[in-house]
Amino acid sequence: MTQNTTTDTFKHILLVTIGTLGDVLPFLVIGRHLQQQGLSVTIATHEHYRDKAVAYGLAFEAIADTDLQQFSSHEHAWHPELGVSVAVDKLLLPMLKPVFELTQRLALQPDVLTLAHPHALGARIAQDLHGFPMWTLYPSAWLFQSVHARQAYPRVNMSSTSTPGNVPVRYRLMDWLADRVLGKAELKPGILIGRKRPLWERRLGRSMFRRVSDDMLAKPVNNLRQRVGLPKIQGVLTTWCHSPQKAVGLFPSWYAQPQIDWPRNHLLSGFVEARSSAALPEDLQAFLDAGEAPIVFTFGSEKLDNSAAFKAATDACRGLGIRAVFISADDADVPAEQSGDIFFVRFAPFDALFQHIRCVVHHGGMGTASAALRAGIPQLLVPYSYDQPDNAVRLRGLGVGITLAPGLFDTEHLVATIRELITCETVQENCRRYAQCIRNDNALEVITREISTATDDRNCLS
Repeated sequence: MTQNTTTDTFKHILLVTIGTLGDVLPFLVIGRHLQQQGLSVTIATHEHYRDKAVAYGLAFEAIADTDLQQFSSHEHAWHPELGVSVAVDKLLLPMLKPVFELTQRLALQPDVLTLAHPHALGARIAQDLHGFPMWTLYPSAWLFQSVHARQAYPRVNMSSTSTPGNVPVRYRLMDWLADRVLGKAELKPGILIGRKRPLWERRLGRSMFRRVSDDMLAKPVNNLRQRVGLPKIQGVLTTWCHSPQKAVGLFPSWYAQPQIDWPRNHLLSGFVEARSSAALPEDLQAFLDAGEAPIVFTFGSEKLDNSAAFKAATDACRGLGIRAVFISADDADVPAEQSGDIFFVRFAPFDALFQHIRCVVHHGGMGTASAALRAGIPQLLVPYSYDQPDNAVRLRGLGVGITLAPGLFDTEHLVATIRELITCETVQENCRRYAQCIRNDNALEVITREISTATDDRNCLS
């Protein structure tokens, strides 16, 4: 293992992240701020985000052989039970070696601090090999797992992770038990482990997550580690993915209370605000000014095939007599018969738009959720997979939203749930309370200060 022993302050920042916009945008915002403080910043991610990186004024490195579309366009990418295995097969594993090679090439330059997403597993392998300074940054709290806290794990159909015709008996048994105990994933997309459950049950939940995630990831991670002379590891997503130097949660302590079994050397910065200087499109602003505050419906930057959901939303809004704004990158998602009370837009800056709306219906992504918290508006959460069930559990615990399972996203349930959400005074009060809390966040300043004082990190790997 090699180590750079210089003790000068860092002059260069390498950002390494993969995934959808919610995984990339916080890194762009942080990178722009650090560059404004006089640091040289490079972001390495999918080619898909090159234009956004350039717009943020950052140097860009495309991670080779990685196509975000092979994940996002997959028919099961957002399935409550199959989505995780699609993400592993189409995103995490194809990027393992390319991320390792790129990080190894760029992070060993003098005076460089690497800030990496925990799913960029190749960067952690490179850190273990070379001992360069690297922190992991977490856009959401779901990998800060604890047996002492209320949290949720995504559902995983283990049979879907195996070669067709060669499914281990234990995988079939796990899937059968999950369906019998929890019900269908479309109706219960997350596995909730409550604080009041017995300690053995909470420990079992964490142990099962470790076993399932290692079954999917440990072998390919260890194959690459062994090829470069590193020993095998376990606990890929429960322990090993966290940098031993610093694990930075991009959320505040009132959103996720720190626990004694969290990653050591953790730091909570608060939410990173993706503030846009752009005004709302003129036609959207005219729509907002022409009537009562609408509801926003959005299902994430990369999720495709939302036409049935938008059709149900159209009918629900008509039944409620409420206007709506639909946000989708795919024109085919929007019902052709939409009325003048529904406005479709491919993109709108949330910080500006959310000042004019009644509530937001969304997938439980952390970027949308934090923007809604900042604006003080109620949230109807429709979590599919990944970190979304955990985000939904935490937001519901704050009393700022209601959860609706994807399998119940129809006109009847939407009408009842939206009516409950927008008429509940307790939810409105909680939204106002946490909007005030979030205005006290200074995430960018916290991260900048931490970097400016971290002069010896390059020697502190253990």
